[in-house]
Amino acid sequence: MPAPLLVSAKHFCDAPIHSAAVSAAFGRLYIGSRSDDERRLNLLVATLDGGRIVGRERRYPDSPLPLPPSTISAIESVIVHDELRKLFLVASLRAASPPAEERLLTVYDLDPATGEPRGEPRAYRLPGFNFAYAVARHPVKPVVYVGARFRRSAASRSTIWIL
Repeated sequence: MPAPLLVSAKHFCDAPIHSAAVSAAFGRLYIGSRSDDERRLNLLVATLDGGRIVGRERRYPDSPLPLPPSTISAIESVIVHDELRKLFLVASLRAASPPAEERLLTVYDLDPATGEPRGEPRAYRLPGFNFAYAVARHPVKPVVYVGARFRRSAASRSTIWIL
């Protein structure tokens, strides 16, 4: 397999990028970042035109929950479901003493005309887990899978069914 060829690059934000997803239907690039900003504006949305980023990114919270003091919030994984017009992301909280927060899965509704997140994000519990690292969707069924673990134990898997 040939090596990937960089066609073009554009520096459009100073945020560290952890994950990304593209919506072909809406022409949007959804980027997961990290920060210790209490507003948790770690979801960046950029408009694509012909595969290129145009304009400035828009920022959205990675969760409706407040960020505990001395904590970093990071979007570990993000996926878009064009047909359901939903954006799914998992955010982890990093601190010297990690909080016991289990609401790590965030879901946004997407505007049916533009693909921009709309309304308040909803946070869902991953019972027994306080660190999520991956989210994926079933190609046919209305199911989302979340990889999660309890921070101080061996890796585990958790499955979330979204209907």
